[in-house]
Amino acid sequence: MKNSKFNISCFVLMFISFLMQTTQVSAYSKTTRHVNQDITAYVSEAGKPTASGSLPESLDVAVHPENYYVNDWNHPVLPFGTVIITDKSILKPNSIYSDVFYVRDTGQLNNQDNLSRYWFDIWAGSYSGNKYNSTNYWNAVGFGKQVVSYTAYWP
Repeated sequence: MKNSKFNISCFVLMFISFLMQTTQVSAYSKTTRHVNQDITAYVSEAGKPTASGSLPESLDVAVHPENYYVNDWNHPVLPFGTVIITDKSILKPNSIYSDVFYVRDTGQLNNQDNLSRYWFDIWAGSYSGNKYNSTNYWNAVGFGKQVVSYTAYWP
């Protein structure tokens, strides 16, 4: 009997979680699908805001600017606030799995690493002083470059 109650409780929690995720993206009117896109990880200096003006948070990502070589960080290829849902959970550099991310920053101004057009860069934390002495930096480096498919939702 205990096991049955536990299973029902788990099912209810999973169903509520599904409804919350569905509700979260149903408020968005535009959807695009991006297949086999590069993803990397990055760190930022402690206290430095993202290109959207907010301080970075755990599920934030950076994307390319809409146009390369024009020093325009405020026009990302996917609008700020876009919700990205990946086809599979990603093990972030800080050992947390997620399949939901939020566009709040831009990076790779000139696409100097020749990454895919709809690449995104997962925020792996901040550093103070020399980034090379930061565990977050080395976790981001260790994340490397991966490939993922995802759907992007925005208003």
